[in-house]
Amino acid sequence: MKNSKTIFFTILIVVFSVGVAKGFYKSVKKSEAITKEILTVLKDNCNCKAVVKTSYLKGVQYSKKNGVTAETVTYQLTDCDFNNFNQEVKCIDNTLREKINGIELLDLITLNFVNNNKRKTVTIKNNCL
Repeated sequence: MKNSKTIFFTILIVVFSVGVAKGFYKSVKKSEAITKEILTVLKDNCNCKAVVKTSYLKGVQYSKKNGVTAETVTYQLTDCDFNNFNQEVKCIDNTLREKINGIELLDLITLNFVNNNKRKTVTIKNNCL
């Protein structure tokens, strides 16, 4: 009797673990696709010499500046040609919202603009600029 309970709970734990792992895998794959789409949109719509994804983090994180986040991605945009930084940022934000389905799944999107040894950082948190 005790042996059959042990087998039952072992099978239950294995089935539960497989379900959790499968769900996590699907979530990561979907988020990975979204981050690739964002990269493509940035490359296609920004006049920059280089646009690269520098980091993608999934899991609960906390920082004093950004609070609690579960999913963050950072991009670096190098030597971008624009006249007005604030207008460019608003244009990028609008373009991302229009073209990326599921962008709201990302808690934090950070854009690092690097021009002539100057760096400006823009953060889109919970789909708000």
